[in-house]
Amino acid sequence: ELFKEYFNEKDLEIIKPHGIGNQATFDLQLEALLKQNNSEFVYFAEDDYFFLPIKFKKMLLKRIIIF
Repeated sequence: ELFKEYFNEKDLEIIKPHGIGNQATFDLQLEALLKQNNSEFVYFAEDDYFFLPIKFKKMLLKRIIIF
């Protein structure tokens, strides 16, 4: 729901691999990144990420990518 708050649903691709493991999930992420050519920024989120209030919005507004 967090991403739907800031992006049009047609601009999102939410992939739910359901328990395939970290390496297989990462491989899917890389495949998705390499296939796309219409986004300057790509954000990969895992289901175990913890988002602090308003930090995601601030990141989007400032276009800061945090590693």
